[in-house]
Amino acid sequence: MSTIPSISEESLLTYNYIKRQPQKKGKVSFFVLNRGGKFNRRELFAQLISLNLGDVNFVESPNFTFDSQEISKDFPKLNFLMIQKKITWGEIINLIVQESLSDYVFILWSDMQLHSPSHFSTNLKAALELEHLYQVPHLFTQENEDVPSIQVPVMMKKKLLVMPLSQPKPQSLSIFPYDFCGLIHKPSFTAMTGYDGMIKTPFWQKMDFGFRAFLWGYQIVYNEALKCGYAMEQIPENTTPDKGYKYFYLKNIFVKVKNQAASLDTWAFFRYLFKSDNGPYYSYKEFKMIQNWVRENHRKFMTDARNLIDKWVIME
Repeated sequence: MSTIPSISEESLLTYNYIKRQPQKKGKVSFFVLNRGGKFNRRELFAQLISLNLGDVNFVESPNFTFDSQEISKDFPKLNFLMIQKKITWGEIINLIVQESLSDYVFILWSDMQLHSPSHFSTNLKAALELEHLYQVPHLFTQENEDVPSIQVPVMMKKKLLVMPLSQPKPQSLSIFPYDFCGLIHKPSFTAMTGYDGMIKTPFWQKMDFGFRAFLWGYQIVYNEALKCGYAMEQIPENTTPDKGYKYFYLKNIFVKVKNQAASLDTWAFFRYLFKSDNGPYYSYKEFKMIQNWVRENHRKFMTDARNLIDKWVIME
């Protein structure tokens, strides 16, 4: 497991970036992920381009295809990032951040629109003065109701849960970026190594990213002033424990921090073996891989999961 676990040489060769305008460093780069379906993407592209704050990019992947020629004629300033191999959304965002010339990257989806673009522009300019790892927006449903997107970790009867914050305040913390969307600070994102491509399920990939961010001293912050809405009903997320869930626990929950250094002690293997369905041999190989990763990054951990969860209310 490398220090940048989610960007492999193989994934770096699986995309084409079609830049249709001379590239220069702007304040922010906008990347619209294609979710599929038929939506009024033109309105979103027009909104983003009219902000005149940075380049606007449409991301196509094998997950959902789209005829880019149809829309490229109407938007000559629109760039296209074309993913040729099916990889996780987290890996796609890693590639996006890597390709961006800006210090900030805003991730949106093709079924979203900005609420009040003129106010959005002013509020985004203010957000660009901050250096939080992720600033997550205020999200609305297609019925203009609030999406419970700010998630907080709680421990109940020794079981880890994440629960939506019913009435988040400005600058409330979220344990992960809901739906991957939000404003990313590229230097911070790069320093904490992005999303882990070894974890395939979006929920556990976001959980790993979010916990690692806070454990390493970064923050994911709710920015109420950045308002975006969905054009369709969202499908409930799959939170079923899988292989990514096991990696998440090993990399985050089982890690202990003492004397400003992190470790994944051998005793944790037996807890992992109890949760694993791979048998002792392969379970131990997985455990050693993660244990080595923790050793490589042991000085980056500022706290451990137990302390993080216990202090969450104080941090709020």
